Amino acid sequence: MAKRLEGKVALISGATSGIGKATAILFAEEGAKVVFCGRRQELGEKIEQEIKARAVIQFTRAVAVEFASRGIRSNCIVPGLVNTDLIPEGCDFEKLILPSVPMGRSGKPHEIAKAVLFLASDESSYCTGMSLVIDGGKSVL
Repeated sequence: MAKRLEGKVALISGATSGIGKATAILFAEEGAKVVFCGRRQELGEKIEQEIKARAVIQFTRAVAVEFASRGIRSNCIVPGLVNTDLIPEGCDFEKLILPSVPMGRSGKPHEIAKAVLFLASDESSYCTGMSLVIDGGKSVL
């Protein structure tokens, strides 16, 4: 599937919310390399993560379509908050984030690993192009 902005670079200001955010995400989905700025750094970091996640999902789908006929499956995991050493020390993420997670807790690395094992095993032999969201129910809110 051709992307309308493949090979182009876009500079988007005001990209931490509203129209700028939607534009930055859409341009990235359409193949552009996106450089963006805004007044709120923390929101900009979240948008960067969202763009990267969407790129992984699009790549997963493209690989799935291209190679499914050869018996090659392509799937990805979209984890929510997982309690790992990547959480900054001193960050009280439980107070900040967990209230928005229906299960009321963060995920554990082994829980995510079990999902990866499922996707790698023959138990998922009819799964391809899938993005498995494991986020304690946060994405359904």
